[in-house]
Amino acid sequence: MTVSEEVKREAVPGFANRRDWCSTAYFHQCPVLSRSWHESAQTYARVAAALEDFDQHAGQVITLAAAGSLGRMEVLPHSDCDLIVIVPDDVAPESDVAHDIMNAVWDRLEPLDLRLPKSWGIFVEPASIASLTRPDDLGHLGDSRSNFGKRLQCLLDSQPLFRPERFRELQQRILEWYATAFVESGHAKQWTYLLNDLIRYYRSYAAWQQFELKVEHDDSWYIRNAKLRTSRLIMYAGMLLLLGESSRRQPRDKVTWLLERLGMTPLERVIWCMEQCTRGHG
Repeated sequence: MTVSEEVKREAVPGFANRRDWCSTAYFHQCPVLSRSWHESAQTYARVAAALEDFDQHAGQVITLAAAGSLGRMEVLPHSDCDLIVIVPDDVAPESDVAHDIMNAVWDRLEPLDLRLPKSWGIFVEPASIASLTRPDDLGHLGDSRSNFGKRLQCLLDSQPLFRPERFRELQQRILEWYATAFVESGHAKQWTYLLNDLIRYYRSYAAWQQFELKVEHDDSWYIRNAKLRTSRLIMYAGMLLLLGESSRRQPRDKVTWLLERLGMTPLERVIWCMEQCTRGHG
């Protein structure tokens, strides 16, 4: 293998919403995914234009990210716009101030006719970097569903909508939080805590869907169970394989190594990791 081939093979793609699919050999075999990717890219462009002069809230909105189908670049006409809104550390996520910030964001996006997230879901209130990385929450099973869900979503399938550099900072802080007392102590340590939380995230969703049988006009048990076996499974597998690849390679700086690869969508992560195994990289 030549030097140029090695550099190309090891090139790390940036955020998905700012580029094309990282492996065109697979992408063009999937016309539905290709169409969804381009629809998603257009949605990001529309949101960026709507937020271009959002400077009056410069101190109130640290960053915005899209999770769910938009974060995975798989948006369809009926998809929700699951927003992760990050506010300053001194703003309590459940406070009136936080509520006003959320309203300001959605007021700005209203002309785009985006579909609101579920009223009972984790995206109806904002979070802060501090609330997602509290030292006291390490290993604490009583951590709120909202924090737990948003923390994992930031790593599993999210792309920045506003101030991408601050979203990257958020992802880094979350990874450093998961690295506490384990990965940070040496490159031979593994992502044990993150792996356990990843398993908990997927299994909690699976257990919930086993008994969440209600049928509504826009949300039903059969749709959620279908997602559990498709998009949710790929989300889980994408991160699981990245953690496995990190363990296999043993990079000196595991936080940076993993952070640099979070811009890939879950499906891209699966394909990328499989390619590394096929090429025998170690």
